[in-house]
Amino acid sequence: MNQPSSRFKAAAACPLFLFFDCTSARLPYNSGKEGTPVETKAIDLFKAYSDGQLPQEGGYIVTSFFQQNSAYAKYEIVAYNGVKSLYLSEDGLTFQTDGNKLFVLSEPVNYDRKYMEPFTRDGQHQVPHRFSEVDQITAKNMTRIMISKQPVIAYSSFTICRPTTLNFSLLFYNLPDVFASIASYFEKTLYAEANVPKEDAVEAGRRIIAGLKRFTIWQELAEKAAAVAAKPAAKPKPKPKAKKVAAKKPAAGKKAPAKKAAAKKAPAKKPAAKKAAAKKPAAKKPAAKKRR
Repeated sequence: MNQPSSRFKAAAACPLFLFFDCTSARLPYNSGKEGTPVETKAIDLFKAYSDGQLPQEGGYIVTSFFQQNSAYAKYEIVAYNGVKSLYLSEDGLTFQTDGNKLFVLSEPVNYDRKYMEPFTRDGQHQVPHRFSEVDQITAKNMTRIMISKQPVIAYSSFTICRPTTLNFSLLFYNLPDVFASIASYFEKTLYAEANVPKEDAVEAGRRIIAGLKRFTIWQELAEKAAAVAAKPAAKPKPKPKAKKVAAKKPAAGKKAPAKKAAAKKAPAKKPAAKKAAAKKPAAKKPAAKKRR
């Protein structure tokens, strides 16, 4: 029976041993002049959480599940973005955000339940797929590798289990060469720990990356960014003009318009009515007759 290598003892103390080894957990991203700062490509997830190095803007989490007495191995890859909150519980580390998942299963030739649909197997051997939902590779040594054809969407939250001696989670930072780093991880671990021939491990890594490129979480992010960039900037509303107190001065050479009366014009006074009766001249008194 195939058994995992003794390197698991080292992996318990330093999970990155299987990929980088403990002395090279930080790999140079900017390989240039001497003194150029290096950029971390991958780090143990729970160490990143305790050290405050979890990027809120997103990344890839690869959780590996190995077994003590078998070459059977399964992997869960989760891409996340825009974390609202994080909290640690007895079960593991919970991310309050949407995620895209891809599952990988490596089944050795002597596995006695290979006829069972992957979603019907016990917890250690289970992935949430039917045979029709996975891309299959049959290696030269008859090891069967199964990879999700389409991403599984985790809505609102997902939880990464706490690490054990044989199970651990790595966080891959979303750098320009992240796919190359993830492909290298699968090539090495499938070859060293799942007994997959090197050529078949390389092919599996290539197909895994093709599956990651189908994740919708980054497409949605790009679409939102493009929509914001294409949206025209809102024009500022014109400020209301202040009322001018002073009257406008007339232009030169023009007569100033007559000022409007503020109050209503009072009705013109009617001319006094002429006295109807004119004074009659006093009547002349008859002259007195002279006496003879």
